[in-house]
Amino acid sequence: MSELNKLVIVGAGFGGIGCALQARRLNPGIDIVLVEKSNRILPWIDRKGLTEYPLGTTAVVLPDTRNPDKTRGPADSLLQKWDPPTLLDWLGSPNPDEVEVHSGSILMKNPKRLRGILDPLLQHHRIEIETDFAMESISLQGEAGFRIWSREGRVHRADRLVLATGGERNHAVMIVTELGAVAIPPVAGFVRLKTASRQYGERIGPLERVVGIRCAKTGTAAMDLIKISSRGLEGPAVSRLSMEAGRTWHDLDYSFPVEIDWLPDYSPAQVIRELLGRKQVGGRRLLADTPMFGFSKRSWCVILRLSKIDLEASWSRVRIKKLQSLAHRLKSESLNVSGMGLPDGERAWAGGIDFACLDHGKLELKSVPGLFFAGEVIDFIGPPGGHHQDLVWASSAIAAQAAAATT
Repeated sequence: MSELNKLVIVGAGFGGIGCALQARRLNPGIDIVLVEKSNRILPWIDRKGLTEYPLGTTAVVLPDTRNPDKTRGPADSLLQKWDPPTLLDWLGSPNPDEVEVHSGSILMKNPKRLRGILDPLLQHHRIEIETDFAMESISLQGEAGFRIWSREGRVHRADRLVLATGGERNHAVMIVTELGAVAIPPVAGFVRLKTASRQYGERIGPLERVVGIRCAKTGTAAMDLIKISSRGLEGPAVSRLSMEAGRTWHDLDYSFPVEIDWLPDYSPAQVIRELLGRKQVGGRRLLADTPMFGFSKRSWCVILRLSKIDLEASWSRVRIKKLQSLAHRLKSESLNVSGMGLPDGERAWAGGIDFACLDHGKLELKSVPGLFFAGEVIDFIGPPGGHHQDLVWASSAIAAQAAAATT
């Protein structure tokens, strides 16, 4: 290694920022430069419509704990080296009005204020920030380390380099494949599913409730909150499915059926029992005027129409066969998916640098000593609700520990 004692981190998202802060804590004497191709750190928080956002969790949970027999891969080892209170120290302690903990998730109430918290924190820790630096190439200098060139011809010399350039397809991934890295094509890890009938979501929504959702094509299922609107299906329930099936969905061109169980806590027999019980006491009241199971009147009427039940029908006159049809739809409504988009809230990407070409204990490229990776540029995916972000922070901590080690 050279005598520069300089670390350059490319990408000022969570992965890059976390790596910079951890590296400074571990090595107060190292020069740290954080470069970003946009004109500010955390460029994604300027996304229109972004609201309360999970930044991590209070306690790490290994991915896919509901299926303990399934191989989870190297992501397990990442999480074992991340201490969630570190994130609360950065975000929560100095800004208790901005951050809250709900059901184990660390939530930023207004994500657009993140920049105002982290920018001064980086400056306080003497981390140089250089924006509008679009990396064009990396040249290896042997014992002298690296030269990192921008498209405008600016250059940084460093003896240690961390790439934290995010999960979407980016130029940095193309560059490092020429240095021996293996890249897996990226796909959206969390998605919004568009329904074949665009009017469906507009009629039944906006609707938010906990449902069961299943994709027969991939054999995957989840139970969590879903949000249905004219934009399609999204939320934690859909994200849990796409986390496991996203690449297959991509290969299917996002065209497949899904089944919605509107009442996952009820058995089919319990649903029909509830409907028959209401029939006995409903009398002349109209089905349309007496929503059940927590549905709004608007959503309830859509489900009645789809079950071919007259909205003018009274409980006393509705036929039992019609109620059986309604019960079946409430437990298993089939929707055809035709297309995808990115969700309004939490997003994640799968794909990127393959773990196989990295030293798992350092996240260092095996073929290029001194070149490390952090964040979504690495091929991993975790559940929604902050667990995926835990992987981002964990990878940044591991890369920082190795990159900041004194030489």
